[in-house]
Amino acid sequence: MFSVGRNLWFRAVDHTLPTSQRLHDLIPEFRITNICQLCHITIDSSSHFLVSCPLRWAVWTRTWGPIFYCEPDEHNLLRVIMDLRWDLIPPNSFVKYTNVIQGTLLAIWRSHWNLIFNNRPFDPLQVSRSALKIIHSLQAPSDD
Repeated sequence: MFSVGRNLWFRAVDHTLPTSQRLHDLIPEFRITNICQLCHITIDSSSHFLVSCPLRWAVWTRTWGPIFYCEPDEHNLLRVIMDLRWDLIPPNSFVKYTNVIQGTLLAIWRSHWNLIFNNRPFDPLQVSRSALKIIHSLQAPSDD
């Protein structure tokens, strides 16, 4: 697991992601609204930041489909990410599932910060392509 992916996952479990909601609560003069910066529809909670935002959900479905040939279950995906509910992952697919989750989270995270710092638009198709590359690198055999 990449250290950035591990740190991101820890922030999700610890509820310390820099969501608009959290930043607005901590520093209201810096973040004047708690609404999602991508969809501009609802409050940017941890679950919205990770999965539920329609633009981020598009990344999950585009990434998940080519690997598992189905759409992810949003509720169970959030439970695995935020509550570490490993029992929701099929036992013979643990590494594959965690790699897909980590790679998708990392691609979403990077694209989020590209929007914030570089003003690059969040394009779900590009983000899902990036996620698939990360997942491929996680699943590649190591040189050990």
